[in-house]
Amino acid sequence: YSVEFPSAIICQSCQNQKDFAPDYAIIRKNHYLCKRNLFLLKGWIMIKRYKQYVPEIGQDTFVAETAVVIGDVVMGSECSIWYSAVVRGDVNKIRLGDRVNVQDCSCLHTSLGDAHIEIGNDVTIGHNACVHGAKIKDHVLIGMGSTVLDNAVIGTGAVVAAGALVLQNTVIGDYELWGGVPAKLIKRLSPEASAKLIDTGIEHYVRHAHEYLSDEVEDIIAN
Repeated sequence: YSVEFPSAIICQSCQNQKDFAPDYAIIRKNHYLCKRNLFLLKGWIMIKRYKQYVPEIGQDTFVAETAVVIGDVVMGSECSIWYSAVVRGDVNKIRLGDRVNVQDCSCLHTSLGDAHIEIGNDVTIGHNACVHGAKIKDHVLIGMGSTVLDNAVIGTGAVVAAGALVLQNTVIGDYELWGGVPAKLIKRLSPEASAKLIDTGIEHYVRHAHEYLSDEVEDIIAN
């Protein structure tokens, strides 16, 4: 769904009409909370317009309540943005394909010029990873706690090991495993070995996102 920002709306908690800043709203399926009630209820998504840019969220995509999506961001279908993750398209554009999962506490950001983010289909961004202005092709695993810097290119079927530091302008080839600080080639992977490392995580997070979008996960609000 797309985000719209009317100048005056009704807060779903206090039922009062509030004037909202045009760059700020808390929504879930077009329901709104005023800032006073922002943290009083669970089950709400924070999505922010930046200048003329409004995030576009793909079909069957889950955005966790404490995640933040800002500005020039376009996501494909069946993506998931998990708790405390930040996808911040305020400096440059961010594009995510289908079935991309951005796990808890990860950060996607950009730099000026060509250092925008392009992520293909079937990509995992592990917990607490940082992707900054990089290009990631299809079917890639970015390991937990790793960092991928400006204008790096991660090839199809590649794996970046947990804790790795991929320096700017690094090019990782298709079906390669890189790790270390700074990251270096560890070995080349067969397509079968790559799929074994990547496919289970993709399938898990697509399934998990659908569960969170369904009635299988329910908010519990204490009085």
